[in-house]
Amino acid sequence: MSKAVIGRFHAGLFWAVHIVCLFVFIVGWSWTAIAVAVTAYLVRMFAITGGYHRYFSHRSYD
Repeated sequence: MSKAVIGRFHAGLFWAVHIVCLFVFIVGWSWTAIAVAVTAYLVRMFAITGGYHRYFSHRSYD
């Protein structure tokens, strides 16, 4: 695949995620959905922080 095709694909995913978030106004929300979203956010941030720590502290991705 060319860089232009990959760029359009990633841009499409980026916009799709944000547009899908607007469906909360149509579908509604629940406390379970809020708990799942917060848990997913915390797990993702922990993984990103762990990845940066591992890369910069231990040079384990070389």
